Amino acid sequence: MLLRENSVVSDYNGLFHAELQKLLPKLTDPWRRQDAIAMQTFDFSRYILSSLRNAGFRDQNSLTERLHEITVKLLVSPGRLFASYDETRHGPMSARFKVSMSRLIMNMQAKEANRRKHFSAMPIDMMPAITKPDVGYGEDLIGGFRELIQQRLEPPALQVFDTRLAERPIKDMVGLSSYSVKKAVRQIKRLAMSYARELGDPGFLRQIERLMEKEAATVEKRRA
Repeated sequence: MLLRENSVVSDYNGLFHAELQKLLPKLTDPWRRQDAIAMQTFDFSRYILSSLRNAGFRDQNSLTERLHEITVKLLVSPGRLFASYDETRHGPMSARFKVSMSRLIMNMQAKEANRRKHFSAMPIDMMPAITKPDVGYGEDLIGGFRELIQQRLEPPALQVFDTRLAERPIKDMVGLSSYSVKKAVRQIKRLAMSYARELGDPGFLRQIERLMEKEAATVEKRRA
């Protein structure tokens, strides 16, 4: 089984890096280009497998199947990860990948939860006869919130948010002062509070606050 996983990882990594190489010559924005260049050593498949395990998927056969499904959707059909990338509208590729992957995993989690809920409510002798309809997760919260930042806040806020999504250090935010970063963090938190209230999802607000905590702490250290 491990040999099979290693083989699959190698194949999918090769596909990811081939698409990345096609994208690099098209990038003109220095920050986005630097981010994409750094991904040349990125272990695409291992990252997805780790994220799936963290999301609660443990069965080895299921992991391999889910890795295949995510890879196909990101890189082949519809394959929008690279094919639809526009550096004038989208954030860095590392953040775009993580948002897209998270959306697919959340979709898988929701389907699994719906499946369990559906079957747990049925008599045991009826379960084999039941075919559950395919129910999607709904909107991508992180992706939707990023679009909201882009529409309502100043450009530094989007840069701070994309940097945190990409798990990049604050020093990578070229051209932003400590004050600008701190202001952007406050704006993002206020917008997240409003967004979470509209969604009725306090868990989303906690997720954004955790995402921003490190930036606020780093800024304070730099000002001290």
